[in-house]
Amino acid sequence: MKVSLKLTFLLLGACNVAATKRTLKGAKSAKGGKSTKSTSSAVRVNTMWWVLFNKPSACVEYSATSDGPHCSLRDVTGPDADTENNGAQISIVHASGDISDEDGNIRFVSSIYKSCNERLLDLTGENGVNAWGGPEFWVVPFGGSIGYCPADGEDTEIHIVLRDHGPPTEDLIQQLTTFTDPSCGQRGGPNLCVDNGVSAFAPIAMDGSVTQGVNIFPFFNPATCFDSNFVVCTQEQVDAQIESGTATLARTGDALQAIVTLVVPEL
Repeated sequence: MKVSLKLTFLLLGACNVAATKRTLKGAKSAKGGKSTKSTSSAVRVNTMWWVLFNKPSACVEYSATSDGPHCSLRDVTGPDADTENNGAQISIVHASGDISDEDGNIRFVSSIYKSCNERLLDLTGENGVNAWGGPEFWVVPFGGSIGYCPADGEDTEIHIVLRDHGPPTEDLIQQLTTFTDPSCGQRGGPNLCVDNGVSAFAPIAMDGSVTQGVNIFPFFNPATCFDSNFVVCTQEQVDAQIESGTATLARTGDALQAIVTLVVPEL
């Protein structure tokens, strides 16, 4: 099996975690609700999400001469995203959730299975509790989620995205299962909820497994997220990025399995 280990993370380039200096001079704090914590802690709720590009040949940066990864954040959001037709057949699905220990260690294990049929997956619940993640325009206008369903003649490209939901709250179940839960500042809650890691795998054409690193989410790379006088991310978002991590993606017939270990920071 020939599997490329070239890492092209969900933006124009990803930042090596070990080499990252988490300093963002001049960045402003987020305006979300105040944290309920009075002391720093590495005990935080994190979730893992399958980002499935079922037709990578339709991704903006696809190259027939490259083994991939071919897809990036440009395909998910922004002016290049094909939100009208979803040409890359993108699906973002909840994979797992857990709480890190006092040292920031956390492990996720998840499986997903091919679900190719004429009926889209209904992953939308009541009161904002959804098993899909990311922008709603990949789900709501189409009436459901594609799930894991490779396009004819192609193999799905898998990106694993991690998300920090802050310290545990009374809405713990929703923190563990929902992309933007009630504790998030975006919904009026006290916690900063932010994508904090990603690992992008080239399409796996045969049974086997690949292990590679997990990098910080490229939106919050301190080397690029502060541009001139325009703040595109905050120091809090930079500080929430993972310290280190590894991800293993395994394919067995119609099943994909992911095993991810992380160390998250004390905040």
